[in-house]
Amino acid sequence: VTERRQAEIEREASLARTEAARRSAEAASRAKDEFLATVSHELRTPLTPILAWADLLHEGGLGADGTSQALAVIQRSARTQARLIDDLLDMSRIVAGEWEVTRRPVDLRGVLVAALDVVGPAAAAKGVTLGHELGDGPVEVAGDADRLQQVVWNLLSNAVKFTPRGGLVTVALRREDDGARVIVRDTGEGIDAEILPLIFDRFRQADTGASRRFGGLGLGLSIAKNLVELHGGTLTASSEGRGRGAELVVTLPVTTSVQETARETPAQPALRPLADTSLLVVEDDDATRVMLDVALRNFGASVTTAASAAEAMKVVDSRHFDLVVSDIGLPGEDGCTMLERMRRTRAGLRAIAVTAYASPSERDRALAAGFERWIPKPIDPVALAEEIRRLLSS
Repeated sequence: VTERRQAEIEREASLARTEAARRSAEAASRAKDEFLATVSHELRTPLTPILAWADLLHEGGLGADGTSQALAVIQRSARTQARLIDDLLDMSRIVAGEWEVTRRPVDLRGVLVAALDVVGPAAAAKGVTLGHELGDGPVEVAGDADRLQQVVWNLLSNAVKFTPRGGLVTVALRREDDGARVIVRDTGEGIDAEILPLIFDRFRQADTGASRRFGGLGLGLSIAKNLVELHGGTLTASSEGRGRGAELVVTLPVTTSVQETARETPAQPALRPLADTSLLVVEDDDATRVMLDVALRNFGASVTTAASAAEAMKVVDSRHFDLVVSDIGLPGEDGCTMLERMRRTRAGLRAIAVTAYASPSERDRALAAGFERWIPKPIDPVALAEEIRRLLSS
């Protein structure tokens, strides 16, 4: 009887574990489905005004004020979509374990000031007061200044998003015995107790479904937590409940001894930084190819364009080019194979890849093929021109 009862107990326990695993898998599947629906919604949302205003511009008749408004909306919406895509790519790198940070002495106070400058206009537009308690002296940590600013920007943006008009968001910097603390507080929506343990999960959002009031993919906190942990720190959250605001605390180890490093003042870019430079631009998308042609010519370059690898091969065999700017995803033959063929007859031909295939594996493949730089789309023409200038002068 004892053995029979023991077997029954073990069977019941096994069934309970199986049922718990099934519920957990179903919950994870629902969370991913909701996340994918959110991704679709958020990417389509800025695309709608871009297409609508572009159509109105094409039809004409908007006048000077209407044209200015259309261009402003298109620019703002495109930047919103670019940020969403950047979040997805950042999360992809985190999941793949391919995200690293370069550690150098960083004044955390300067990082916070820069993040406040970025978030300030959005807070002011919403009517949210943005306060700070940063102290006077530097608080130095070993880290990547850009990534740490991304952490603080994510936390402040999230706080502003969930704080109603007339509310308050503050960021404080403290140096304590166990490290530096960055404390972001808000008087906003707050976090329910059952949601609090899940807010750093990739596929979890408290605000989901068609009735969701707040935009975004909900990846900011997850990305911030991973970045903080890559710096050897911690990110924690607390809230007294719905409607009572929230507090997020970043703790980072401080440096005990930091050597002063020379800080270079960036040179002012020349008006025509690519003068006397001959470029071959290979891009199958008509709009992007025309944009690159116009932009690079405005920077002083002599530009020849091609819409395919086959077309580019014919051109490169008959002319000298200082550098090739090429998309990776081309019809018929991709940019990597094309460059490998070009370099068989033009050894040392320099090249920059610009691509919408922005995964780490695609970057590695492009660099292995001979591209010296890899720039994910959307392309900033100013940044591309500077990258070309820097590469050719090296």
